[in-house]
Amino acid sequence: MTKTDVQMLKNYIGGQWIEAETSQTEEVYNPATGEIIAEVPLSTKKQMSNMRYRQHKKHLPLGRKKPVPRRARILFKYQQLLVDKWDELAELVTIENGKSITEAKGEVQRGIECVEFAAGAPTLMMGKQLPDIASGLESGMYRYPIGVIGGITPFNFPMMVPCWMFPLAIACGNTFVLKPSERTPILAARLAELFEEAGIPKGVLNIVNGAHDVVNGLLEHQKRSKPFHLSALSQLQNTSIKKGTEHGKRVQALAGAKKNHPLSSKMQI
Repeated sequence: MTKTDVQMLKNYIGGQWIEAETSQTEEVYNPATGEIIAEVPLSTKKQMSNMRYRQHKKHLPLGRKKPVPRRARILFKYQQLLVDKWDELAELVTIENGKSITEAKGEVQRGIECVEFAAGAPTLMMGKQLPDIASGLESGMYRYPIGVIGGITPFNFPMMVPCWMFPLAIACGNTFVLKPSERTPILAARLAELFEEAGIPKGVLNIVNGAHDVVNGLLEHQKRSKPFHLSALSQLQNTSIKKGTEHGKRVQALAGAKKNHPLSSKMQI
């Protein structure tokens, strides 16, 4: 494969595929063959604050203004598109992640199941009413969108983990900014293309490629990405929790989905 054959990935912002304003890139390899299959731009923190990136803010109300049943219909259509492209998506997982095709198809299935679950938003988002809680009083609980949600996803589950995050966030009326792993960014771009085909409003889903600069930009911005979700190594988890909470973020860090248990010398292992 020659240099001209290598795909240069773009950021997906405000419903447009935009070239990153950076000369820094990272090569994406097929781990089975060592072949370079794409180049991913390493967007900078400065880009996170420029006008073209901020244009997604004008789209913030669109997700929440769409009635919940209309959001659900878009997600149902998205789910069907993912089913139709099952083999293609599994092939992408195999090419950029290295999983066997059988394992890749299983991961795609898990991602589709997450979208299917998110499509149940009309039921999942129901509030609660308690009439006559006291004389002349009634109690009600309502659910409202938070705003912008940011997510960092790892290389080992490029389909399943993003689908844990953005379909549910968008089903609830939020806007989502996804930072996929720079080792597996191709599938994230394909997921955005199919979501666009399903009818998602422009700017509701955004993808910013990069490394630590993008993470810091999401965590440190005072107004953007109020909740922050990531599944990554414990080192990134600790940094993200500290930096995110210092800037008023709600940080959910899965730390590579590891469950740590204390062991004593008396335990028989």
